[in-house]
Amino acid sequence: MTVHRALWSAIAGMGLLAATAAADPQPWPTRAMQVISPFTAGNANDSVARVVLDQVSRQVGQPFVIENKPGGGGTIGAGMVAKADPDGYTILLHSSSLSAQVVLHRTLPYDAVRDFAPVILFGIQPNVLVAAPATGFKTVADLVAAAKAKPGALTFALTILAVSAAKRAPSLPNVPTVAEAGYPDAEYVYWGGLSLPANTPRSIVDKLHDETQKALDMPVIQERLAKLGVEPQPMSVAQFERFFQDDIAATVKLAKDAHIVPTN
Repeated sequence: MTVHRALWSAIAGMGLLAATAAADPQPWPTRAMQVISPFTAGNANDSVARVVLDQVSRQVGQPFVIENKPGGGGTIGAGMVAKADPDGYTILLHSSSLSAQVVLHRTLPYDAVRDFAPVILFGIQPNVLVAAPATGFKTVADLVAAAKAKPGALTFALTILAVSAAKRAPSLPNVPTVAEAGYPDAEYVYWGGLSLPANTPRSIVDKLHDETQKALDMPVIQERLAKLGVEPQPMSVAQFERFFQDDIAATVKLAKDAHIVPTN
């Protein structure tokens, strides 16, 4: 009986160890991670990511290899990540353009909501509304009046009239927001962040978020991002997921109100 008890105890112990091992998350990362940037090198989001991920690489002990996969307005690179294995080694570097593609294309090689697991927001970068000095426009109202008087006749140029964010940009403190200029519904910001393929283990999502946020909280990183015009917007994983979904919803509404028709 003693031998049998010992044997069964050993078997039970082995089963417990196996169950415990299966329940524990796998170590991550153990090798280089591929970061897909769906636009050409040197774009705004690409520059921000290189600053942030260089620091995150030092923290986790593995490199982030940024690969630019332009084409299709960013849909080709995003499609690659959507179809990648959800193991944490293929990451999408994306921006507010991911929301825009939803209304600019009739069909996409992915579902913007279902095929990605949002991880973290780097920050926001307000757009600026500009006009050529020769036009004489001093305010947004001047520009709007001229646009209504001569539809299709205006082009882009230099003098800054307003920023599109909800508050004034630290780098342009004397430039009013579009809301201050009398157009409260014209707010729009360019944002950038990271997502993983859907069904990536939550432990990996959380670790990538936490390590990236740790880097974003460092004064030296914040100083470098400020020079790129990035304003921090700390968010949890759940908050960034909601932010992304709300951005898509707002973009869809804007397209509907403006009668924007998909090109393909």
